[in-house]
Amino acid sequence: MASLDPSSFTLSLRPKGAQGADDEPVARLVERIYEERGHFRNVTEDSLQAEIEAQERGEASSSVGDDGDGETVADDKRKREELVSAKVEMLKQLGSAANEALTALDFVSLLESRAAPQQAMKSMSPLLQQLVPTGSLGFDKWQMPPPDPAKQRKDEAVSHGWRAQNLESSADSLLKAASRLESEVKKETRYWEQVLSIKEKGWPVSRVPQEKHMLGVHFGFGEAAPYFRQRGFSPLRRNADGGIEFDPTLTDSPKALRVRIVENGEIRGTSQIPTLVGAMDPSIDELIRRAKDSLFEQELHHEILLETWQLLPYNVTVKDSAINVPLGSPDSLTRSHGASTLGAGRSIRLDLVAIEQELPEISSNAEDPLAEEIACVLRLLLAETHRQRLLQKSEPPPPLSDKRRPAIEATILRPILSHFYHMNASHSILQHMESLSKALNRAGMACKFAISTEYGLPDLSLPGLRRNTKLSAGDKLIRSLRGPIFSLSSFSLPSSASVESKDITIAIRTHISAQSFGTEYALHVPASISKILRPDEDESTSSPSRFMFTSGSEACEYLDFLLSLDVAHFVVSKYKDTLAGVDYVPEAENNKARLKVEFSEGRLNLAWVRKGKSMNTKKVVWAPEGGEVRSLKQVLREVLDDT
Repeated sequence: MASLDPSSFTLSLRPKGAQGADDEPVARLVERIYEERGHFRNVTEDSLQAEIEAQERGEASSSVGDDGDGETVADDKRKREELVSAKVEMLKQLGSAANEALTALDFVSLLESRAAPQQAMKSMSPLLQQLVPTGSLGFDKWQMPPPDPAKQRKDEAVSHGWRAQNLESSADSLLKAASRLESEVKKETRYWEQVLSIKEKGWPVSRVPQEKHMLGVHFGFGEAAPYFRQRGFSPLRRNADGGIEFDPTLTDSPKALRVRIVENGEIRGTSQIPTLVGAMDPSIDELIRRAKDSLFEQELHHEILLETWQLLPYNVTVKDSAINVPLGSPDSLTRSHGASTLGAGRSIRLDLVAIEQELPEISSNAEDPLAEEIACVLRLLLAETHRQRLLQKSEPPPPLSDKRRPAIEATILRPILSHFYHMNASHSILQHMESLSKALNRAGMACKFAISTEYGLPDLSLPGLRRNTKLSAGDKLIRSLRGPIFSLSSFSLPSSASVESKDITIAIRTHISAQSFGTEYALHVPASISKILRPDEDESTSSPSRFMFTSGSEACEYLDFLLSLDVAHFVVSKYKDTLAGVDYVPEAENNKARLKVEFSEGRLNLAWVRKGKSMNTKKVVWAPEGGEVRSLKQVLREVLDDT
């Protein structure tokens, strides 16, 4: 191992001119010690003594371990960079200080050149000597004038005035700020009082989604159509007076649905339209209610317009946003004997009108109550649509199915049409039975007829259906409005006057929906008539037959045919022994006289033809009003005499 004796080094690390450690300046020595060993507080007598002993034994100094070589190199590099940057900054500051000092020296030298030019030229810079002539800058010494007491008093007065004016201005600013703050507090208090009153009256209040600092009120219906559901929310903005400013588009021109009954072009009834009289300065609660009612009426008109497109087969038309709903059934039951449909020439006209400030004209039409009832039913049906949509949302979705449940469509006009069409059908059947009953009574044959109506499925007393006792009165009313309508009419046969009663039953069902359209008629025929219609059936198995019709005129014509069979086969047959030579079977080939019994248009026609006497035809007609006055028995005896 090489000796660490400094005298054995072949290369001297001392700068040139340095003869030894004793000749090295103290500042340089301190700097070198700091760089080699760090801060002096880390250098102790014990550490130095240990290092000297280690050198004498020839061991390497352990002051710097192998593990710290990398860190020492990094620290040295960082220190060098810091030294370079510090040196550059120091030189910059020194240059700036020297420039300022030389500038000050030039200023003093130029000022001195006026009194001692030769002396000043020695310290003046060459650039200044070229640019500025010597002696061009001088100075004078002036005595301060004595203070003027009047001016001092004036200055003090001005100072006091400015101070007082500033204090007064500050006081006015504070008073204005206080009054403005008081006004804002009053406005805020009024605004929040109105918001609290809205909340206390049950209106839901929440933040506006687009403006988090603004509150809004929900007054619409959550189950309405998307457009009307969005319009059912309005922000509560504060006006200049601190009150709540409601959306003027919802309250300035409120709307209402008007229902009119039109007959042959003339208005026979009008529903009542609400007014705004006495509401020139309405409260915020009244404005919200007005907006809610107007939005409901607009949605009702919109839903009816959408439903109109599905009711074109029923002659429902739209013109200038006015909906015309004919009350007469497409199957006109107008008959020549005077039995006409209840709604012939009548229609319902629906339109959306603006609510006026003035009092409406007082209407005294006879059918105003009917128009008002129709308007009430329309609103109930829209509310029921909202309720059905809410119930659909509350039900759990079907399991393991990605299909969306179909949306519930509003059914508003269909129940109205169903009731009027059913009234027309029942009225026509009733009139026809009444005409037949009068004609039979005039012919000496007693008969009875009756009709009853049931509304809605929950109120039916049919096999397989039970009354739902858990339904409330309101639910039963809605079910009766939306459900099918049933009427049951019965007509006793003329042949059942002396035996057990035998009736022809007509069941009328009306339901206008997506699956069922119009009115259906079911005629239930007793077994006695069924045996004539189907003679091949066994008597033991014969039972009442049922015949279905979709037209009221066809049902009435078939009723006439059944009564003709009953009179011909059972009433005329009572006189078989008396009327020798007269065959009561119509159109028989071997008869001596052909007898024809026919019901047509509410009349009973009896005609007979004698063979061998130039085919002379005789006819007797029993009508509801007028016609033959003799009984059927008397006329049949005349037929006997004629044979």
